[in-house]
Amino acid sequence: MAQNNIDIFTPRRKHQLRSGCLLIADPFLCEPFFTRSIILLTEYSENGSMGFILNKPSTYYADDLLESLTDFHEPIYIGGPVSTDTVYVVHSLGDTIRNSIYIGNGLWWGGNCDDLFEMLNNGAVDNSQVRFFGGYSGWSAGQLEGEIKHNGWVVAPMETEFAFASPKIDTWRQSMRNLGDIYSIWANFPQHPSFN
Repeated sequence: MAQNNIDIFTPRRKHQLRSGCLLIADPFLCEPFFTRSIILLTEYSENGSMGFILNKPSTYYADDLLESLTDFHEPIYIGGPVSTDTVYVVHSLGDTIRNSIYIGNGLWWGGNCDDLFEMLNNGAVDNSQVRFFGGYSGWSAGQLEGEIKHNGWVVAPMETEFAFASPKIDTWRQSMRNLGDIYSIWANFPQHPSFN
């Protein structure tokens, strides 16, 4: 997809929507896949968008599902509701993985699996450099812009540490705090207000 930079204005904040940015779910967004999600947008153009949810590990592990991996016992993350039977990868290994696509901020996605698996099996890289995803999040032309206009997402610059953060860290809360203003208050908003 060709990359364009398009400015999106929300009532609360202006950010540039582009490949490499983060989409942080509004605290009131109640949708099974996207509640309290942080999505790394890997492709953005006037034709549509694609990205991966960074903060939702599944119960499956890479070396259990990917036969060519022998010793990379890290969770496969839920990338989104599209093509859930396909595994994707985001990494910080650059062009050492042939055919990788540069996202921005030192991150790439995809590339030659043989290169990647060889590096993982040899212990040349670790979980601070690679994350696997089952499925992806996708939007048709104009769909994401509409969701942002209706305050479903906060568009934020990429914070590279979130790409490979431990699942034990609540990156959604941390990203809200990092935005400041009203978002800092939202970070403490309960996920299920009716339970209070």
